[in-house]
Amino acid sequence: MDEALVEFLIECQENLSRMDLELLELEKSTDPELVKSIFRVMHTIKGSAGFLGLSKLEKLTHAAENLLSKIRDGSLQPTALITSALLAAIDGTRAILSSLESNQNEGNSDSEAIIKTLNDCTNAPLSVGDAPAIVKETTIPAANSANVEMDEALKEFLIECQENLSRMDLELLELEKSTDPELVKSIFRVMHTIKGSAGFLGLSKLEKLTHAAENLLSKIRDGSLQPTTAITSGLLAAIDGTRAILSSLESNQNEGNSDSEAIIKALNDCTKAPVSVGNAPAAKTPAPEIKPNPAPVIAPTMVFPRDAGTSFSDAVKPATPLTSVIEKAPDTVSVTKEKSEEPHRETASALSDSSVRIPVDVLDKLMSLASELVLSRNQLLQCSTRLNDSLLQVASRQFNLVTSELQEALMKTRMQPISNVWNKFPRMVREVAFKLGKQINLQMQGAETELDKTLIEAIKDPLTHLVRNSIDHGIESPEGRARANKKPEGTLLLRAYHESGRVNVVISDDGKGIDLNRVKAKALEKQLLSSDQLSQMGDNSVLQLIFLPGFSTAEKITSVSGRGV
Repeated sequence: MDEALVEFLIECQENLSRMDLELLELEKSTDPELVKSIFRVMHTIKGSAGFLGLSKLEKLTHAAENLLSKIRDGSLQPTALITSALLAAIDGTRAILSSLESNQNEGNSDSEAIIKTLNDCTNAPLSVGDAPAIVKETTIPAANSANVEMDEALKEFLIECQENLSRMDLELLELEKSTDPELVKSIFRVMHTIKGSAGFLGLSKLEKLTHAAENLLSKIRDGSLQPTTAITSGLLAAIDGTRAILSSLESNQNEGNSDSEAIIKALNDCTKAPVSVGNAPAAKTPAPEIKPNPAPVIAPTMVFPRDAGTSFSDAVKPATPLTSVIEKAPDTVSVTKEKSEEPHRETASALSDSSVRIPVDVLDKLMSLASELVLSRNQLLQCSTRLNDSLLQVASRQFNLVTSELQEALMKTRMQPISNVWNKFPRMVREVAFKLGKQINLQMQGAETELDKTLIEAIKDPLTHLVRNSIDHGIESPEGRARANKKPEGTLLLRAYHESGRVNVVISDDGKGIDLNRVKAKALEKQLLSSDQLSQMGDNSVLQLIFLPGFSTAEKITSVSGRGV
């Protein structure tokens, strides 16, 4: 599969998972920053789909973007129906992405119905009275979570930009030697994305600079200009100017005082008329020193801190990248010289240099090797004990220590927060509650609790089933709760915590509980036990019957439950 398409698919899946949660939050609170975040992601996917020639995806995300634009400018207020329409657009997007991943085409799924619903929502505000059951979500933060000093969107923007700019340095030098159309498209795409994101974040100076560079690249892309040394120097100067602004944003959260007008003028001059090789602009932009400020990084695989003293949980946090296609940059070593006459084209960034990206299959290979190493260590310890050689025993003890630490460190790389599973539940709870006409307050405690990656995958389906059963079987309807003198809204609690070397995961609700008489009646109906056997069983033994294959107390099989999983 084309590398650009692979990266696009990875980024989209991460962004869509984030959008699920943000849309549900938007239904409860019209936070302008939340609207901007959702709009930005949809706009990025739409733009990237256009660049990659994915017309069906572009059309679908364009309709969603139009609706989000109305919400952003205040013309529409988010209702449950608008939220449902946008969630349907995310599902439609996922279907197209799935087809792209498996077949390298957009598939046969029909998204016209979703687009029509989106357009209907855009053209006329919908009545709040048509909204489905309310689902609230409460996430209880970790007690030791670090304070966020920089806006998350800005942080991710800085990380993405540093990676892309490092790649662009190399691509521009390559472009000077070979006018490869794909190379031009790649450089243009990155500059266009930075410009668009700068506009969304209100970074006017950066937007103006990258817009001038984009105009010049556009001329090269359509064949009006051929890359010369002067043009390459102008674009490299634009990258230096961009880095200077990014450095100021990282250290001071503002665009700084650096003057980029000279660079913009040189870029405009190159755009208006081809520049001869001998007239290369000598624009220089100082790159301010960046103070270390470790920050969480998101990656399509897994991200790890370069600093061994930084914990895995501090290095990996879910976030939404702003660029749709990450162009991976090679590791570079930055050297800053005082009073240097050369442009600083490799400015260090504490954000981008604080982590590296490692594919999961590489981690699996390392774990396998670590397991073999542990076996060898055990054999060595046995031999040293039998031979009673003091030097061998000293060496084996040291080998034992290093191997144990290595094994522990590798285990940590596979640990992931349980929130990776839980983040899928708010939307599911909303939809199931809507089908059943119930009101649910979803609470999550200990979302930062970490489990091994394989366990995370293993518990996903069982947890999903338990959550659905809590809504269907446990929590009563608003009318039923009123009869039981309860408030109409039921509470569903997901809790994870460490205890005595184990991770406990608890799912509880304030519903009516399990009806023991109903369980006994079902057991008799299915002829699992006789009346005499049931009469001799204690309550706890009766409760265990629900774990029998095919056992369910539901009156009939529905789309929610009743199959006795």
